[in-house]
Amino acid sequence: MASPPTVDWKCLPDDLIRKISDCFVATDDLDFYMDFRAVCAAWRRVTDDPRADGKNPRFLPTSWIMLRREGSTLPDAPITFVNTTTGRFLRKSMTCLRRYFFVGASPNGLLVLGERAPPYETRVLNPFTGAVVNFKAPIPADMVQDVIVMPSPMMVFIFTGPHKYSVSWADQSSESFKERELIMDYPSDDLCLWNMTHFADQIYLANMYGSIISTSTVREEATMTTAILGPTLEDCSSDMERKRGYYLVKSDGELLLVLNRRKSTGPVVYKVDTVNNVLIPVWSIGNRALFVSPYRSLSVDARKFTTVESGTIYYTGSFRACDYQNGGWKKKKVGYISLVSLEDRCRPPTVPQLFVNYCKDFDVSELEMMLRRNKHSYYSSDGSEYDGITE
Repeated sequence: MASPPTVDWKCLPDDLIRKISDCFVATDDLDFYMDFRAVCAAWRRVTDDPRADGKNPRFLPTSWIMLRREGSTLPDAPITFVNTTTGRFLRKSMTCLRRYFFVGASPNGLLVLGERAPPYETRVLNPFTGAVVNFKAPIPADMVQDVIVMPSPMMVFIFTGPHKYSVSWADQSSESFKERELIMDYPSDDLCLWNMTHFADQIYLANMYGSIISTSTVREEATMTTAILGPTLEDCSSDMERKRGYYLVKSDGELLLVLNRRKSTGPVVYKVDTVNNVLIPVWSIGNRALFVSPYRSLSVDARKFTTVESGTIYYTGSFRACDYQNGGWKKKKVGYISLVSLEDRCRPPTVPQLFVNYCKDFDVSELEMMLRRNKHSYYSSDGSEYDGITE
């Protein structure tokens, strides 16, 4: 029996090699793209190197989130990522984190880091390609509640809380992070802000009354304005109902505002019309599942994840859920969704538990932890010394 002919994979036509590599980029599987380039020198010659320009939008992740770090006290502990579009899980050991302070993970999968030596300059790491983008500005030493990396031009936004509600931002040319304290005067000066969300090249945050702040990037400077007022009193049964909390979540190309409501009257989900600056009631979320909390929120296609139920809003702050499809709201029994560690050997976590962990928890900046232990002093961007001693 004749043996099958051998194929010299190195001699594939250049256009075919590019088409195969483009398939990995299209599905945001950038780690597959890097593995593909590693096959041979011929394939590397034909395809672009993502590390040549770490800011190239083509090779920046868009659909990945980072789950809680396993053994987070170890700088090279494995990290689990989830592609929220395809449902793919990826577990990576990242020894390169030994060289940096971990600050936080952007919702698109990019990691915000800081150099371990003064002046602790900011770095943005693409964990799927290994590309590092350098910033001049030192990372802030405040409690970091969330981080976002905007791709073009690349800027880092850091939301600090819970006692100091402000947004800081810097681009590659910034000598320091610029800071803006967030105060909203409608309907009161309540400073309870949460859910920093990147949508349509702007940053949005909501307060406990549902009013929304937006940022706009003008000449490399970010300004904060109150863009959209919260739902009217007629939409809520009482003022107490109105101030229970509102959560911003980017879902299937739209920006949604979700109410923390326990009653079944009135809309619970609004579409945020960022062009006309109005809220549009939404009565069904279809096959989507929303996980919302004061820290961060998440929307996924439930059909991609086992045990995640379509048309469901998971309120991770109180471990409850509601059915929001077919034109209405009703409570839903999904069981007690407790927080669970990826290192828990007693019982493997369910997918809803993993997403609850992602929304409810956030990693404390390793620089902040070091300063709390008072091991070093830290000079902030204005020249004042921060010694790590808290009042």
